[in-house]
Amino acid sequence: MDELFYKIAFSEIPGLGAKGCRKLLDIYTDPKELFSLSKSDLNELFGKHKNIVEHIIQRTMFKQAEIEMDFISKHHIEVLFMTDAKYPQRLNKPDCDDTPVILYMLGDCDLNKKHVVSIVGTYENYLALFKKIGIKINRIKNTLIIGGGVIGYYLADILIRSGI
Repeated sequence: MDELFYKIAFSEIPGLGAKGCRKLLDIYTDPKELFSLSKSDLNELFGKHKNIVEHIIQRTMFKQAEIEMDFISKHHIEVLFMTDAKYPQRLNKPDCDDTPVILYMLGDCDLNKKHVVSIVGTYENYLALFKKIGIKINRIKNTLIIGGGVIGYYLADILIRSGI
């Protein structure tokens, strides 16, 4: 399995979160290292968080990582891990506790540009916002969509189908 697989698996460890990931990456620069630790080493590392240890030992996140790997390969999606140079540096600050460990990106864009606008909301809210501010969907050029999950995907799909 390659480096990307372990980065995705690392990001899927239940109960770890961005803050925990940062602390671990200070110790283990390669996420793969974490999965090679013994159970006793993991118990020492995570202390009272036995549930995290069990998830790592049982590799519960590996199935999801395989699914993600297949999807990103099929759709030519770029993956940005929090230690990658292309990862948005505004999100990668120690005081940002809920930063995504991984971002999935479709298309060519620079997330470290000086001016980036992010819209978070439901599909209906995206459309209502564009209508409210008087922007016709087919008029938007050089659009950068930062969104989570299905909602961001559907907005991107609509904008792409609209010729944007």
